[in-house]
Order: sequence, then structure tokens, then C-alpha cells
Amino acid sequence: MPKIITHHLYLIVFSLVLFLSFFTRVYNLNYNSPFKDEAVYIVVGKLHTFQKDFWSYNASAWMGGSPFFYPPMSALAYISGGILGSRFLNVIFGVLAVEVIFHLAYTISRDSKFKFLAGILAAAILGGATTSLYISRLATYDMPSFYFLILGIFLLVLAEQNQNSGKWYFLAATFLLLSFLIKIIVLLFLPFIFIYSF
Repeated sequence: MPKIITHHLYLIVFSLVLFLSFFTRVYNLNYNSPFKDEAVYIVVGKLHTFQKDFWSYNASAWMGGSPFFYPPMSALAYISGGILGSRFLNVIFGVLAVEVIFHLAYTISRDSKFKFLAGILAAAILGGATTSLYISRLATYDMPSFYFLILGIFLLVLAEQNQNSGKWYFLAATFLLLSFLIKIIVLLFLPFIFIYSF
């Protein structure tokens, strides 16, 4: 099969995986009223972003991440489109995570014949995994945190493979820090990522 046809076929398959990932996440997104966690992030985000009230709920003491990152994003999305807007924000993060996992698997695959297959399989698994689908449809901080974690790991892999790797290490550190600030549990992964970076 000619290379140009193969390349176009790969693009069609990858686009189909992304489309299906998006469709399964966005379908019937307004399925009920906000859950308690969703409402909490929206309210805290509104207080911090628009009223500059950082003390009323003492969110820093009990939230599993910094109240200055995800809650304002969720609040802005809520003002734009209600609970549907806040959930749609996480749909976007979910689809972006599927795209990044494709590039990560493609990049680390050693056999050039199977690079695309490795990427598609990784993207299809993440795109169709029930946990990924579930957290991509909730307006909570899980999906943005996991997206930035995967993106940080991908940038570390790029840093390993490039001679001028300073900018990639910097970007990887920035996104890994952002992932941690959004959801503190990411701290458990950081020692392993730190060891890998050496």
C-alpha cells in the first residue's frame, strides 16, 4: 500500500477514535442536577474568582487540591453554560487526554512498523475505559489533573529524545506541577516520574 494512502488511513482512524471519544462523553451530558462535589467546586470557584472571597469556606483546608486552579475554571464554564458547561470542560480535557496518550504510545514504541498501532490501541483503551468516561462527564478536578499528568509524562519522553531538552523538561515540570496543584494525590506518582527523568 502506498505511503500516502497509509498516512491518510491512519489519520482517518485516529480522527474516528477522537470523534467516538468525544461523542461518548458529550452524549446526554445534562443527565441530572449537579452532584455535591460538582456544586462545591463551582461555588468555591465563584467565590474566589468573582468575589475575591478566599476565607468563607476555608477551602484550602479540606479540598484535595488548590482552590485557585480547577474551581475558577469550573465556575467560568458554569457561568457560560450552567452545569452542562462545567461538565463540557471536562469532556474537552478527556478528549485531549486521549490525544496525548496516542502521541505518548506512538513516541515510546520502539518498532517503527507498529508505532501507529500502539498509539491507536492506547487511545482506544483510554477513550473507551469506563473510569475515563465517568470522570470525563463529571465537573470535578480528576480529569484535568490526569490530563496534565499524562501531558507532563509525554513532555518528559520528548525531553529524553531531544538534544535541546531544556524547554521540554521545563514544560514537563510545569504541567506536572499543575497536575499536582489541581489534585494532590498526583504526588504519589511524582517520585517515580522523578526517577524516570534521571
